[in-house]
Amino acid sequence: MNGPTVYLQYGMEKDSGTTKFYKLGQRAMLPDGRVFRYALANGAIGAGQLCQMKATLVDFDMDLVCEATVAGANSISVVTASTHPAMGTDEFEDGYIHINDGAGEGHIYRIRSHTSVAADSSTVMAFSLELDDEVDEALVNATSLAGLVENLYKDVVLVDPDTAQTMPLGAAPSEISDNEYFWLQTFGLASVRIEGGTAVPVVARSVVAAVSTSDGLSGSVEAATTAHVPDNDQPQIGIAVGIASVDGDYGLIFLTLAP
Repeated sequence: MNGPTVYLQYGMEKDSGTTKFYKLGQRAMLPDGRVFRYALANGAIGAGQLCQMKATLVDFDMDLVCEATVAGANSISVVTASTHPAMGTDEFEDGYIHINDGAGEGHIYRIRSHTSVAADSSTVMAFSLELDDEVDEALVNATSLAGLVENLYKDVVLVDPDTAQTMPLGAAPSEISDNEYFWLQTFGLASVRIEGGTAVPVVARSVVAAVSTSDGLSGSVEAATTAHVPDNDQPQIGIAVGIASVDGDYGLIFLTLAP
C-alpha cells in the first residue's frame, strides 16, 4: 500500500513492528497536520529522540561504470569495483541510483530491486527501477558513471555526539526496538529530548541536532547559536515552542524537516 500520503488516525503514528507494510520514506499525516515518514530503526530508539540517516556506503557512492542503456529503459546495470564488501539482493531497495558523471549525469532514479554481488569482485549489478521510472537520457558504456545511496529512512540511527554526523531526519513518536519499522515524525509539534548545556532552546528560536559532547545526551536537540560550536554548521530542524525547555528533559519542538 503506497501513495502520495497515508492518512493516519491519532495513535496510529505510534505503531511499529518487524513487518514492512510500506516503502521506506512513505509519507503519512495525522488530521492535525503532523507529518511522518516510514523508517527502519538500526538500534533501539526512545520516544522523542532525534534520528539521523546512516552513513553512506562509500564503496558504492560514485564512479561505478554503467553499461550502455537506452532512453526509456526501466533498468540500469553497473560494474562494481574490484574491492568492495558483499552486497546482498535488494539491499538498495527503495534507494536511489544517480548518474554522477558522463552521459546522463544529473539524473536520479528510484530502485525497486537489484541483484547481489560478492565481495572483492568486479561484476555486474542489475537494478530494476520503480515501474513508472525510466531512463531519461541514454547511458554510454564506460563513460557514464553512477553512484548508489540507500533510502534515507533505512537503518536510521540516533543523533549522537560520539558518532559521525549525517542528515537529521526526525523524532520517534514512541519507543522503537532494533529492526522495527515505524513512523518517524518530520514535521509539526513534537516532544523531543533536550540537551542544552550552555545552549538550552529558547522559545520561538531555532533548534539544531545536539552534536556537542557537553552533556552527551544522544537523540537530542539544542539551541542554534553562533556561540556554541559546532552549531554554526548544523541545519535548523525546528523551532522551540511553549514554555522554556529544560536541559535533560523533553521539550516541545515544531519540527520543520520534511513537511
